[in-house]
Amino acid sequence: MPSRIKVWLTDDATIASIPQGTHPAHPGNHVHATLNNSSNAQLIATVLGSQVSTTYPNFQNFQFNNILVGGVYNRLVILTENDLTGTFYYVLLDDIYLRGTHPATTIPDNEDVTWLKANVSSGSSTISNEAFFVEGLFTVNENINFVNCDFYMNEDARIDINSGSQFDFKSTNSTNNVIKSCDP
Repeated sequence: MPSRIKVWLTDDATIASIPQGTHPAHPGNHVHATLNNSSNAQLIATVLGSQVSTTYPNFQNFQFNNILVGGVYNRLVILTENDLTGTFYYVLLDDIYLRGTHPATTIPDNEDVTWLKANVSSGSSTISNEAFFVEGLFTVNENINFVNCDFYMNEDARIDINSGSQFDFKSTNSTNNVIKSCDP
């Protein structure tokens, strides 16, 4: 049983900087040292060995720390540490995409852009870097711009755009923003 499991977010450059080393049986030792010393690696979860799931089917729950997304994180490393043997083993997941790094704002049923501007954007007609959960009917009753925003739709929710109003949905970053339906 490991002493702990750590989950790290990092980037391509950090992974490329890991030395190959002289211990091919324990490559995780180099991963551990590199992640601990990198400014582009963020520890986002730790599970102590006594809390590791050992029952079939061996799913492990993680409580994630506050994730500060300031860099271009596209790698996830799950590292097991064993204090008795001094060894580390890891799993590297490539090309991950972070979504939902802050909670979604719920747009109540039968609300419109006027409500959104009053409650989210301080009156601005441009809203950036937000996530929304649409409970029911959301009416676009005036022009509104969403930049790098995500919309998650409740079952039977919809967005109606009034004649003469515009719903502008842009993605200016390296990720794809979505309007996603629910999974009934």
